[in-house]
Amino acid sequence: MDTDGSFMSQNEELPLTEAELTRALDELRLHGGTVTIGGSRSHTSLGFGTSGWYLAHFDEGAEEVQPTSEETVRRYAASDPQVFRGLLPRPHLRALSAAWRAGDRAAARTHLAAAAAFGDGLGGLALLEASLAPTVTAAQAALIREKLADRTAWHAFMGPVARWERTPATGELGLAFADTLAAHVGEVPGLSLLRASFHGLRGDTTSERMALEAEAAAAPGGPSARRPGAGAAGGGTGLSTKP
Repeated sequence: MDTDGSFMSQNEELPLTEAELTRALDELRLHGGTVTIGGSRSHTSLGFGTSGWYLAHFDEGAEEVQPTSEETVRRYAASDPQVFRGLLPRPHLRALSAAWRAGDRAAARTHLAAAAAFGDGLGGLALLEASLAPTVTAAQAALIREKLADRTAWHAFMGPVARWERTPATGELGLAFADTLAAHVGEVPGLSLLRASFHGLRGDTTSERMALEAEAAAAPGGPSARRPGAGAAGGGTGLSTKP
């Protein structure tokens, strides 16, 4: 971690080492998922299914899936190593989630730092690190305010920590997370919206409504408060919560 509390990234242009590539391929074999190379309108996804390695070519709405070999997957990895490098922090993120849920802050910080070593372009992991710190630097406090104001604190928590599990237990963890942020920076814009989201996961509609009203009252004349995560479960409308 850098001296200002922000995480440093590795050189994204470096090719994968054999050890890194082996770990990336094992991640796909053992834990599923895919890697995607290309744009939204035309791309290729690679994964490992019940019949082995496969390629899925998507072009303007048409999709063609075909079996392939590990050798071919390795060639894709050589041509676009950064896409495959994105698989490497996944074991650390799973361990981070488990440690956070268990209340083991020391282990959570260890796994968080290990995951962030592979990059943290949007600052979500740095936000989690700040929330776990006993005190925060000025830069970390500014990051907390920024992530609350632009409503991305929700995504930072729901992805790495909650693994996108929308349950009452996640709501409880999330409220504790929000309280920790408040302890660092006070009741700043966006914090009541974050709390409303987690009250919603708990099914506490009264507290959810009160939090939304508190956010609206703190910003008179501004846009109506719409909590992040609304609309995905339990009704309502709001921001997209897809990871």
